[in-house]
Amino acid sequence: MTISFFSPEVVSEAVALVLLVAAVFVHPAPASSTSPHPPETALFNVQDAVLTITEVKTPWYALRFLLKGGFEKSLPEYNAINGLLQKNYAIHNGGTTFGGFYLWQNRASAEAWFTPKWFERVEKTYGAPGKVSYFTIRAYKEFATPPDTKGDYWTVIHRASAESAQHTFSQALGLFRYYAMNDAATGQAGTISLWQSKEEAERYFAGAKIAPSELTYSDTPLLINKLAQQTRSKP
Repeated sequence: MTISFFSPEVVSEAVALVLLVAAVFVHPAPASSTSPHPPETALFNVQDAVLTITEVKTPWYALRFLLKGGFEKSLPEYNAINGLLQKNYAIHNGGTTFGGFYLWQNRASAEAWFTPKWFERVEKTYGAPGKVSYFTIRAYKEFATPPDTKGDYWTVIHRASAESAQHTFSQALGLFRYYAMNDAATGQAGTISLWQSKEEAERYFAGAKIAPSELTYSDTPLLINKLAQQTRSKP
């Protein structure tokens, strides 16, 4: 029997995918005003914190709105994870993979989440192994809080060459925050930055003369930011 894209069978599969995405992987962040706040709080020490980037193969029928729905359903679970400070939910590589950018209080917190069972569940669900990359943090700066947890945000990885490793984000319009980091496996320097829009990010990096080959852009429809939550709760 031939099944069309909009048949009940495929719709059922798509709905099931949303639930599976929520169970495996994804989380956004709350935000309020655009006023700057201190980059470090009692929750966050740059020397101890680590970043992780996750990538999972996207099933053929998982359109952006389905992935986004799965991200939103996973919020309560991710907000409850001990040691998770921020997450940028992400759609990578034009939609061929999805996952997130995670800021953890320390490496032990990250490894407590990304256990062998996590990898087994991802491979069983999506038919391909998930990938988790670890990064140490040299510096972190937050310029402003995104106006909402949902948006058409973009996260950019800059894997720096020797010539561009020292660039700064001066006069970067539309930039919310950035991390200066090193790949824990290779030591390569770079940055991960969160932007209001892809256009503003592209404009900045073009002006800074950063080679496009050094940049990777990820669609970021949802955020989690416990650092901003804690800052707003202070008297």
